[in-house]
Parts: sequence; C-alpha cells; structure tokens
Amino acid sequence: MVRRIQRSKKDEEKISSIVIDPKAIEDDFFHYHGVVVHKPWGFEYLVFKNAFVGVWGLIIKHGFETSLHCHPNKKTTLSVLSGKALVRTHQGEFEVAAGDALIFDKGVFHSTRAISPEGIVVLETETPTNKRDLVRLEDAYGRKAKGYEGAEARIFLGDGLGSHLPHFSGDQLLYGVSRKLGDFDMSLSFHKAGESLKKMLESLRGDGLVAVLQGIISNVSKESLFEAGDITTLETLKNVKNPITQKEVELLFIIKN
Repeated sequence: MVRRIQRSKKDEEKISSIVIDPKAIEDDFFHYHGVVVHKPWGFEYLVFKNAFVGVWGLIIKHGFETSLHCHPNKKTTLSVLSGKALVRTHQGEFEVAAGDALIFDKGVFHSTRAISPEGIVVLETETPTNKRDLVRLEDAYGRKAKGYEGAEARIFLGDGLGSHLPHFSGDQLLYGVSRKLGDFDMSLSFHKAGESLKKMLESLRGDGLVAVLQGIISNVSKESLFEAGDITTLETLKNVKNPITQKEVELLFIIKN
C-alpha cells in the first residue's frame, strides 16, 4: 500500500505560526557518505544520493518516535522495511507495516513511532536533498524548534561502511547489485530516455516498491505518471500498459526477500 498525504489547512496554519529563519534551513552541502547521524530514537545514514533525491536508512527503537516535523520545501516518502510503525499527521494516524509507504507533500507535519517489539527499519527518500530543510513542531527529546543535527551527532565510519550498513553511495554506483536492508533487497537501475520498462519489469519476481530517483516515467500517451521523489508498488508499475522513460531514469527497487 502506498498512500499520499497532502498538506492540510492545519499544516498551513501551524507552519505560518512559526518564525523560520531562511538561513537556518539553507543547504550547507555537507557530504554524508560514510556518516551515521545519531538521534534520540536511534540513528540514520545515507543510502544513496544524486542531484535530485537523497535516500536514507532510519533505525528506530521500539517505543521511540521522531519529532512531529515538516519539510517546508521537500517532498518525502517513508517506506517501512521491517516492523510496524504508527505515523501521526494532522490528517490522522496510520499504521504502516513492512512493504507499505507514505508520500508526504511539502509542508506536511508527521512523526513516526516504532510500535513493533524489535523496532523498525525505514527507508526515507527526499527531494530536494537539503537535510537542513526541517521544522520541528513537537519533540519528546527537547528538540522542538531546533534544526537538523550538527557535527556533534555525526560518527564517521570510513570505508568500512558497506560491511555494516548497506548503501549505494560513494565514488562508484553499483547498478544491479543487491543490498539487504530490513526484510527487503534493494537494487539500482539506470535507463536511457525513451526506453520501455515493460520487459525489465516483467522479469522481476516478488512484491515490493519502486522509488524514482531521477527522471520521469510516462505511459504510451506521454502522460507523466511518476517523477523523481515518487514511490509506487512494483505491481502498480507493472500494470502500466507500456511504461516509458521521458528522460534518463534512475530507479531503486525494494523487493521482499
């Protein structure tokens, strides 16, 4: 299941009530490859990044939750890769199980709590990639109105990152190579503009999700269906009669193992 959460009137009211210093949410262009960012609820790290989309792995401990926050200028998706989460928004609460995903439009306040005993593994995509584009409305750990974590929360793991935390970041992209995160296998693929995805999709087995990391996928009528920052189920993409790339396309497949 993939559900899209649109910005509500209450989201707009809340963000308009907060004084935001534009400089505080400007991108500092810090390169997060090989870095773990510690959080009160666990930690997160960079899985993949290009010019359009950043992909992050989040490990959230049982009973802990992220702040109720929004990204004023970013569209984000949240995909649960193991365990079960309770996601709170101003539009309601949603239980999200492994294999489910939520798409948050810009400015949607949301928080994520791990409700399964083993905690949860979450994959988050965001476009654009500015980590400092963050406004915290509520927080159980004293971070209300504070910005994204700074140098004090970073631990550099060096070149050994791949042996501990699966990723596709660094000097070399490994298209077609599988990386396991939670209960799912992740793999990247690249497609030229004007390429049909039909045969490639038919060759894939299993259930899962597909995140668009670059470009646009359209149908035979050249109507745009998915663009960078979107996520859909593999089944939905397979059901498109003849999905075609409008531009160069980069995809992340997230398949149940």
